[in-house]
Amino acid sequence: MIRQHLSANKIGIDIVAVLVIFFCSLPLVAFSQPVAGFDIDDSDPVKLTSKIMEVHPEEGRLVVAEQQVWIVDFMLGNGQPFKTALENTHGNPISLETFAKRQLVMVQGFKLPDGRIIALRVKQVKEREKYRNHRSRTRQHRMRAVRPMQ
Repeated sequence: MIRQHLSANKIGIDIVAVLVIFFCSLPLVAFSQPVAGFDIDDSDPVKLTSKIMEVHPEEGRLVVAEQQVWIVDFMLGNGQPFKTALENTHGNPISLETFAKRQLVMVQGFKLPDGRIIALRVKQVKEREKYRNHRSRTRQHRMRAVRPMQ
């Protein structure tokens, strides 16, 4: 009985190891030329949720809300890695080719003075998640605005 328990643990460890290897081997896009000369001190943090207008995996960029969003993977001057995390709705890593036109995404990153966005994170978002809070606030507003007739 103890041997069965040990073999079940070994199988679990093997499955975890295979999953780690699989997720680490996902194709990553690395483009550094569009962000040459960018200084993080001159940029502003940005977070937006909107639909994808264009996908350019060969260039490592998306167009979201009429803004260029660059997907990057490079080292900063201090040796710290700067890499865009691409995630599905569950937070699992995905490739840039997985994104499609008219798909709702949330982008977090830095907006450069010339208008480009260097993405830290691009996550797919379910359509209803974006509007959930807005609908409840609108419903409450309407309920408060209704007055009994006299």
